[in-house]
Amino acid sequence: MFLALVVAGSVAHPVMSEDVARGNRFYALCGDAVGQTAKPDRIVCLAYVKGLYDMAGYLQPASKAGLVCAPDGVTMDQYLDILLAYLRDNPERRQALTAELMWEAASIAFPCSQRP
Repeated sequence: MFLALVVAGSVAHPVMSEDVARGNRFYALCGDAVGQTAKPDRIVCLAYVKGLYDMAGYLQPASKAGLVCAPDGVTMDQYLDILLAYLRDNPERRQALTAELMWEAASIAFPCSQRP
């Protein structure tokens, strides 16, 4: 399903075919998608974040275990907004992998130290 969304997004949005694996390109594509609903850019960006989220759950490295403790009910819209806010506020980190930046942003937003 995710692959179909990415392929559809790549066809519908030519910028997505460029490398968004790095924060600079992801932010260039998605930075203005904050607060949009059901617009093409937002949908493509949400699909990418959903893929990162799914892969993180499946391939969580031991070194990242216990870093993110999101409460129940957090949506992909929230994760996208958290990532975009992190990229906006930390331009010095944007050259890093988008997946790594997602971990950083989510661990700040939902640190395990605040969970009971």
